[in-house]
Amino acid sequence: LAQEVGATGTIVFVQWSLGRAFWDLRDLARAQKHYRLALRSVEMIRQEVEEESLRQSFLSNFQDLYHEYIALLIELGEEGSTLWIAERCRARTFLDLLAMGPMGTIENVAEEGIRSGVVEPSAIKANVDEVARSLPSNTAAFEYFVTDDVTYVWVIKEIGRAHV
Repeated sequence: LAQEVGATGTIVFVQWSLGRAFWDLRDLARAQKHYRLALRSVEMIRQEVEEESLRQSFLSNFQDLYHEYIALLIELGEEGSTLWIAERCRARTFLDLLAMGPMGTIENVAEEGIRSGVVEPSAIKANVDEVARSLPSNTAAFEYFVTDDVTYVWVIKEIGRAHV
C-alpha cells in the first residue's frame, strides 16, 4: 500500500522493520534483502528532498540503518562488503556537513556530487577499490567507522580484500 500511494518514508521503515524481524528469526538472507531495500529507499528519498535542513535531519534519522546493516553483513561473513557500506554512510554525512556551511574548496569531492547532494554507491565502491589497488606492496591501510555501540576497523592489505 505504501508503494502504491508513494509513501516512501513508510517504505523505509517497513523494509527496515522486516529486515530486523528476519534477522531476529535468523533468516539472514531475507534480512539482508530488506536492509538493502531500505538503504536504497533512504538514498532515493534523500536525493528528492530539496531543503538542505530537511536533508540533514532526514539522513541523521537513518544512521542506525547503516550501522545495523554493517553488523548484519559481518554476521553473514561478508566483511569485504562492509567497508564500502561504511563509506556510503560517511560520504552522505560529509555532503551534509558541506551543505551546512562554508568549508572552502575540497578537491577530492566531485563537483556534481556536491551540487546534487548525491554520491552514487557504485562510485563510492569504485573509489574504495581504487585506493586498495593503489597501495604499494607490503603496505596496509586502516579505516575506521564509529557507531554508538562499536567501532569497526578495517585493515586493507590486498586489492579488494578488507579485514574487519
